[in-house]
Amino acid sequence: MNAFDVLGDPVRRRILELLADGEQTAGAITDVIRVEFALSQQAVSQHLRVLREHGFASVRAEGARRFYAVEAGPLSEVDAWLDRFRRLWDQRLDALETELARGRRTTRQSANDEPGGPNEEA
Repeated sequence: MNAFDVLGDPVRRRILELLADGEQTAGAITDVIRVEFALSQQAVSQHLRVLREHGFASVRAEGARRFYAVEAGPLSEVDAWLDRFRRLWDQRLDALETELARGRRTTRQSANDEPGGPNEEA
């Protein structure tokens, strides 16, 4: 299973979102997922297992409690894949920034040219 197969499931993506905010207990994760997705505790455990087995999450035991944390390593595979497309976004974002600056400049010029504007003598 590659990174996109793991992340293709909305439940696993949501679990990773929860873990991105910091370490969470299995119980806390299960409580959220059960409410949002109406899944059983066993189903949530299966999703946690998939995340753990594929390196997206780690677990540590503290007594009877299990604490899960997100692992960034496998996300680098996704980042590397997306990097091929990032330049397309960057070009479009740069063009958008240019257009926004042009619009602001035009708005300022229009405001200065209006009667009673800063360029009109009193």
